Amino acid sequence: MTELSDLISRKRIRYELGESTMPKKYRDFCLRVIDDVSLTPSININTPKEDFRDWIIDNWTTTVYDGIDYGLETMVVNAKKDMNDVVDRDETVDYISEILKEGLLNVLDTYEAELS
Repeated sequence: MTELSDLISRKRIRYELGESTMPKKYRDFCLRVIDDVSLTPSININTPKEDFRDWIIDNWTTTVYDGIDYGLETMVVNAKKDMNDVVDRDETVDYISEILKEGLLNVLDTYEAELS
């Protein structure tokens, strides 16, 4: 993935070419290429909100759904909890909630890029 710090602006490239000792015809060619938007690669940089939304859509089953399934299997089936018992039900909800919170916080911890 391209890092934001790896990108360079057209303005900066034009400046560097203007300061170079490159022959004029080559410099002019480079400037024409730089100014041609269709020849300039672009990347899509999502905001953290968009990225997190996309992550939830793409990974819901393997994280949230599986977390609920794991919690129910562990708390209800293995521990033989009674879902008609208020205490057992509350403990199960707390357990599943903690699993989900931990998973979502782990996603947020993966953000490395600083946005300014």
